[in-house]
Amino acid sequence: MNSEQKYQILDELATLQNRMTQLKQQLAEEDVSVEPTKSGLPKLGWETVMDSFPQLICWLDAKQRIVRANRTVETWDLAQLAEVKGKDLPELLHGENREAYYNLKFQLDKDWPKLLKGQQLEYHVKTTDRDLHLAIYPIQSESVYRHELMRFITVIEDVTQQKYQEANLQQTMEELIHLNATKDKFFSIVAHDLKGSFQPFLNFTDLLVALPENVDPTRIRRMGQSVNYLARNIYNLLDNLLQWSRFQMGRITFDPNLVNLNEVIERTIELLSNKATEKKITLQHTLQEPFMAYADENMLDAVIRNLVSNAMKFTEAEGQVSISAERKPLANINITKEKYPLASHISTATAYIEVAVTDTGVGMSAEDQQKLFKIAEYHSTVGTADEQGTGLGLILCQEMVIRNGGIIWIESELGVGTTVRFTLPADNNAS
Repeated sequence: MNSEQKYQILDELATLQNRMTQLKQQLAEEDVSVEPTKSGLPKLGWETVMDSFPQLICWLDAKQRIVRANRTVETWDLAQLAEVKGKDLPELLHGENREAYYNLKFQLDKDWPKLLKGQQLEYHVKTTDRDLHLAIYPIQSESVYRHELMRFITVIEDVTQQKYQEANLQQTMEELIHLNATKDKFFSIVAHDLKGSFQPFLNFTDLLVALPENVDPTRIRRMGQSVNYLARNIYNLLDNLLQWSRFQMGRITFDPNLVNLNEVIERTIELLSNKATEKKITLQHTLQEPFMAYADENMLDAVIRNLVSNAMKFTEAEGQVSISAERKPLANINITKEKYPLASHISTATAYIEVAVTDTGVGMSAEDQQKLFKIAEYHSTVGTADEQGTGLGLILCQEMVIRNGGIIWIESELGVGTTVRFTLPADNNAS
């Protein structure tokens, strides 16, 4: 070895010595223990480092027994650090849950030869209160901890929150897919109804254009009435579509105040009295006392008008449509925020008013009742005088009733009649 090679080796040793000094200073600043070994090289205080990890880390021997674990075992309330030595992983994670213990034990025993060949193992483990991702890695060079040979290291991560978020995301995605499919179906049916309403309207206008000059005025008047009727049906359909879309986009103004229910009902009866007379239907209310509700007056007006119109539509001549109301304690009405999340006043109202619109009309089957209030089961029926329906009325009523903190339901018997009931928060100061 010449002098140049000697100087080169000395330079390398000096560089290594400087690097060791820097490492010692860095570790001291980070408050990590550094202990000299027999070789004079620094030994990192790995136990201190591993104890700071949020994951549960266990070192195993060749027989799957735990040699050492970090302090996360205590943070997770699995065991005291001094008690884990000699346990196996299934016992540590599952405790007295023998079924879960044997399931994991069987899987480990089955896969253990792969680990001995240098492969890593990964499992999803569900304990009583946690979802865990478990990974076992072989240690490349055998390590000794307090005279115990360590062959494998296990890293266990708590993924409970992640799994919860994934499940919520999956549920939200499924709901969105279902909602989009439902709306597609709904708009397809509405488009069909809209086209169906326009066709006879166009036919009548074609006939009016083609009429000779000397046609009987009475015939023109009848055709004009039919055109007017069809135009109103189309207008109602478009208006309901507009209202429904505004609800979906949250653009409906909601202004709840104390409302005199009696006045709203009487206004509706006055508005629809001519139609009731045309069909020879008795339209009345049975309210004997004043009822004060807490609601958006415009929505309440729309709900009652829609329900009464619907009742008259399916009532034969000489039939009857009646509106009633009854004040009930909150405990007697099954309303919960979980079931009706849009309801705004559930927590403040101590009593509710139950409004009922009853008719002696044709009624409906149990099968048809199941289709109501569902966009996916869009249901429209021709009235007793061939009135055309839009099918959106009840869906809109449901949206408005829920928005005002109530619920709506139907009781009906085929050939007997129908009662639609809905609830409203009552004035807390009313008797």
